[in-house]
Amino acid sequence: MVLALARLKLRDVDGLDHVEWENPHVNTGDYWLIALGNTESSKPRMFRLGYTGNFAEIEQVPFSSAIATRYNKIQNERKRRVARVVTEAIALSLTGALVISVLLGFLQFRTVMSGSMSGTFEVGDVLVAVNPQLAAPEVGSIVVFHYYNVDRTEFVADFSHRIIAGNDDEGWITKGDANESADIARVLNHDISGTVVFWIPKLGFALQPQFVLGIVILVALAVTIGPDIRDFFRRRKR
Repeated sequence: MVLALARLKLRDVDGLDHVEWENPHVNTGDYWLIALGNTESSKPRMFRLGYTGNFAEIEQVPFSSAIATRYNKIQNERKRRVARVVTEAIALSLTGALVISVLLGFLQFRTVMSGSMSGTFEVGDVLVAVNPQLAAPEVGSIVVFHYYNVDRTEFVADFSHRIIAGNDDEGWITKGDANESADIARVLNHDISGTVVFWIPKLGFALQPQFVLGIVILVALAVTIGPDIRDFFRRRKR
């Protein structure tokens, strides 16, 4: 052992800083040395020393090295931090885009409150509609619109029905898929607030438009501070 130490000159090996001897008891007659470089990006370097005092650098050792384990733990933590930062950045970007889209009217969520479109979507489903400038209404489209009486003197309600006939100039004829007859009054282009692009079954009444912003904020908080909370409780357990 003394001879091996005497023959091994660490200063002759570039980049070595911290050194730790291992006593693995592997019954090979060899001594093992795990050395760590002096930079953060340095990987552990592993050497096998024989009775002659010579050493050879190898890739794997037949035991668990404290230095290698510590290095791997640090590297895995760095990877987790990078993944967390990237995930948070993506989540915040998507959240910001969603909030801006909702606030500017490019995107809206509507909970189905009646059975007039039963068979296509049901009460409690959530419709996702985009601004009609992004998806122009046409025959066959399902649109969200402000419905007025025939002489347009009174607002009736907001409907989500399918366009079955009509055009931009004369107005659109709409009908609920489950209704026997079409809506009486025509729908004009400026009455349409959104074109339905898809719907989420059974999402429920929780996604009323007034709750969307609150839900988005909760999701953002869960993504940003959730890992910190988990780390806090993990440290307390220790």
